[in-house]
Amino acid sequence: VQTRTERFQQRVRKHIDDNYSEFMTNHTSPDIFLEESSSLGREINDLLETVGTEGLAALNGSSTQLADHSRELRELMLGLQVSEHILKIDELFQCVEEAKGTKDYLVVLDLVGRLRSVIYGEGEAATQDVVRIFQALECYETIKVKYHVQAHLLQQNMQERFDRLVQLNCKSFPNSKCATLLVSKEEGQLHDIVIALFQERYNPVRLCEFLLENCIEPLILKPVGVECNENAKAGTYVQLSLSYSTKESGTASGTSTQLRPNYKQVLEHFRLLLQTLSGINHSLSSSQHVFSIIGNHVKDRMMHLLVNDCLIPAVPETMEEYQASTLCQDVAHFEQYLADS
Repeated sequence: VQTRTERFQQRVRKHIDDNYSEFMTNHTSPDIFLEESSSLGREINDLLETVGTEGLAALNGSSTQLADHSRELRELMLGLQVSEHILKIDELFQCVEEAKGTKDYLVVLDLVGRLRSVIYGEGEAATQDVVRIFQALECYETIKVKYHVQAHLLQQNMQERFDRLVQLNCKSFPNSKCATLLVSKEEGQLHDIVIALFQERYNPVRLCEFLLENCIEPLILKPVGVECNENAKAGTYVQLSLSYSTKESGTASGTSTQLRPNYKQVLEHFRLLLQTLSGINHSLSSSQHVFSIIGNHVKDRMMHLLVNDCLIPAVPETMEEYQASTLCQDVAHFEQYLADS
């Protein structure tokens, strides 16, 4: 057993060196090594049990030899476990490459998470002794670099895919702007990429800044031309276009009373914006949705503008206006709509 294990370790060492030291092309599957390692491990465990049983009956000088033999077998077993640990990492790297070919980002994300757990010894992936020896090996740093490259490429690929499914564009003209949102109607693809992207510590700042600067602020502060097309790009996308002037109003506050949009129109335009983006509003956990993450980034500025530049100016000034006003009901309905979204 010892001889076969040592030969096995030499073959594993060459496999790992080729993949993580010399970077030579290696088509050997880790599955073959893992099966052989499992078989050798069972044999060593059987021998350890046999040595332990015989050791109880041998209380003379031969017990020293049994103890030495037992220690050698345990060291052999530890070396075998370290080899298995590295082979499992190698197998996960191969699984990542295969899953990337199918563009199944949720599977790739799960595999990359498992890679991190095994490489850094998180959870119960291996014993402390195995992790300690593994992290002292020459291949450890190379494996870490390869993991970080895979994690970076995954993040990059998911971002590129998200940008194709959710297209945000803004064109500037001398005195106006046109912001366009295109959201794919491919529900399955959109669901998977949004879940994967937001679970992978995605930073939505760019998305939130675009919405705040080019959509939310203009909807509140300016008259906006709104066009909604639910069958854009041959029926594959939902499109929302917002057109508005960028000329200064000439007032101290920056928003003249004459140009300020009616609050009912503002609330209706907000509903259209949220309906357009509803395709990305997936549940990330029992208590968190994509909209709640976006809301955390934009709510302070949005609520300040909505209250001070839209709702307060709409408060009735006379009893007759108060009796005819539906401001309170409209705000309550809008608040409920936001909660339901």
